Amino acid sequence: MRVSRRSMPKAVAVAGFALCSGLSAKDEPEPVNPTASPAAVEVLRYIYEVRDQGKVLSAQHVYLQDDYDETRHIHKLTGKHPAIAEFDLLGFRESPEKKSKYIDFATKWSAAGGLVAVSWHETSPELQVLDEGGYATGTKKKMAQAVFDKVVTPGTELHGKWIEHVDHAAKWLGELQDAGIVVLWRPYHEMTGGWFWWGAKEPESFRRLWANTYERLTVHHKLNNLLWVWSAAKAGDNYTRYLSIDYVDIGGVDMYLGTRTDPQFVARAAMARKAARGKPYALTEVGCMPTLDILLNKTGFVWFEIWGKGWLDNEHWGKPKSNGPGNAPAWVKEIYAHPKVISREDLPF
Repeated sequence: MRVSRRSMPKAVAVAGFALCSGLSAKDEPEPVNPTASPAAVEVLRYIYEVRDQGKVLSAQHVYLQDDYDETRHIHKLTGKHPAIAEFDLLGFRESPEKKSKYIDFATKWSAAGGLVAVSWHETSPELQVLDEGGYATGTKKKMAQAVFDKVVTPGTELHGKWIEHVDHAAKWLGELQDAGIVVLWRPYHEMTGGWFWWGAKEPESFRRLWANTYERLTVHHKLNNLLWVWSAAKAGDNYTRYLSIDYVDIGGVDMYLGTRTDPQFVARAAMARKAARGKPYALTEVGCMPTLDILLNKTGFVWFEIWGKGWLDNEHWGKPKSNGPGNAPAWVKEIYAHPKVISREDLPF
């Protein structure tokens, strides 16, 4: 019989996990934040256990519609919920209603035993205010290396603007901390590609951006509910140069490929593994899912996250207009039915 940790003090739950998994106090994986909450420690140790058992967590990025969302659709198709639900902070400043809706979703999702992930398509600090321009002309606004260097250099005007942005994010993440929710926190993703303002920069300068973000959120704002998730994108043996391992709990890679058997699934997983240097790594975004054989036997991912709407089910929502094909509903059913794929119903939280 499984005892629900929701009825246990967090310190007891963590100790129990260490005993069940065979980890000793010496070799237990610890978050990069030395003051991480007991709940965050517990989640990270569980993720290591998933990896060591050769299993994989299901995850889904959600756009919250008024009448239907991706997690409900997965349940309708499979009878299960994804283990992890992810949303994005873009638009929170511009739309407090959107922010409230997502925070409410995260609170209910966590209460039901699910894990919560948060990404951030931050808009450029060159613009007047956070969320200006939205995704198309704010997040994807081009930025020269010389300008980026100012963003990551304390004392500059652009660094001050960037701090304003991060402080907004800290407020929202702080609401989740106050609610007792651990966040798989994934900022500045796909940095190896050039489509976002922080992308394709000199690796050392990107590592400064990452370290500055860690310091601001962890040291200044004392957010101890975050597990730091890093995810690359483009092929090329440059992942390691962009990863500040001392500030990363979980590595990863985003992939939008044309077929389920594309060899890049295995090739980029190997690059993510190399960059993560022994830490877990995930398929942090995916359009068309790889086959179960590739996912479970050839990549080593600790979770896969299907992007929203058409990528999840291209029959229900229609095929995506960009970034490759989505998934047929039969594939989603097949994946969730596999005993090594963990759903929310399987989680011990």
